[in-house]
Amino acid sequence: MFSLKKNLKFITIDQKMGRKISYTIWGSSKSSNDWLEWYEDVKLFFHSLEYELTHFGITGDTYNSGKILTFSRKEKEFIKKLESRIYPACVECYSLLPNYQTAMFDFNMACIRSESYISIVLKKEDTSSSIEKSVIELEKKYIIGTKGEIYSTSDKEVPMIYAETGDAKSLDTYKFIKRIKVD
Repeated sequence: MFSLKKNLKFITIDQKMGRKISYTIWGSSKSSNDWLEWYEDVKLFFHSLEYELTHFGITGDTYNSGKILTFSRKEKEFIKKLESRIYPACVECYSLLPNYQTAMFDFNMACIRSESYISIVLKKEDTSSSIEKSVIELEKKYIIGTKGEIYSTSDKEVPMIYAETGDAKSLDTYKFIKRIKVD
């Protein structure tokens, strides 16, 4: 790891970058028709941390945009599809920074649910033991876990790559924190 000498102190590059903490549980969905309830719970969780859900990405048979969508313009359409029992394969919810450039990097908070995992990513400074407990409870409500993990990455990397692939080598700054007990 590189270090810089400044006023007789050594500061590592890792200390200069922000960190994101990811809480990921892999497994299978408890139900295929609870997406609306999950979505409402995620919105409440965002609000509990004083973040607004600003954007989301949706994939599935009838969700083909492949883009991150503005929450305010597409929420009604998304809810209408869920109420009509048209369910996605994956939803990514973001609280993006006001002048974001790339959604995958410039977020305050993210929550991703796919058919095989749920992952919630927070800035390190937004984490605490009570928030950790709330995150894990929220995830366990919607997934039958086979394994779970808390890990950190630089805010310049995309932690969702590890959630999707399970390959820690795909991230240069991956750091294991601890296992999440799954029942």
